[in-house]
Amino acid sequence: MAALLFAGAVTWPAAAARSQQIGAAAGYVSMPGRIGDSRSDHGVAGRAGLYLGARSLIGVGFEIEYDRLNQIFSEFAEPNCVLPGGGTGACFFQTWNRDVGLSASVIPRLQTRVGKALPYVLAGLGVLSVREYSRTEARDAAGNRLPNFEFDGSSTDGALLGHLGAGVALWPGQGRLAILIEGRTSLVLHNYSGGMQLDRSPSLVVGARWGSR
Repeated sequence: MAALLFAGAVTWPAAAARSQQIGAAAGYVSMPGRIGDSRSDHGVAGRAGLYLGARSLIGVGFEIEYDRLNQIFSEFAEPNCVLPGGGTGACFFQTWNRDVGLSASVIPRLQTRVGKALPYVLAGLGVLSVREYSRTEARDAAGNRLPNFEFDGSSTDGALLGHLGAGVALWPGQGRLAILIEGRTSLVLHNYSGGMQLDRSPSLVVGARWGSR
């Protein structure tokens, strides 16, 4: 038995390298961002990856993902601002805030071929960088810009990811192109607010893979 396990461990990398796919997918993601506002904790996910072991019971994917969450826009006024020319007056503010996530993950898959379909379950780990982009514009009652009240910058935090999910790839024809749909829930361990916190990030994507079938 030990000899069989050793032989499998030695031969799997070579077999996996011969049956590989590249793929891309896009869809919906709900993700805790740095802003901490329910209006901005969901958006569009784009994912690309290299997948080894397409013909094996166990495959491994190496993925990068870009998450563009919804932007928050707000307007408000302050009746008494210190104006650059001296004196006080009303100021009118517009603000834009958006979180963007960039992650890299390693995701093993347990899969089996059923006709032209390849259903699978997955579990993996990753690292995530979340950047918050913030911009503020200010004007006086006459519409003049007030640079002393304006801001345009970003800040970044990191997080750890744990992925669980399932999907299915389908070959509609005789070629090497497969379409897929995949859902997953990712656990996000972060400290955006100064203390460690564990949140959930569900996602659903559709896409395509090309390579071994």
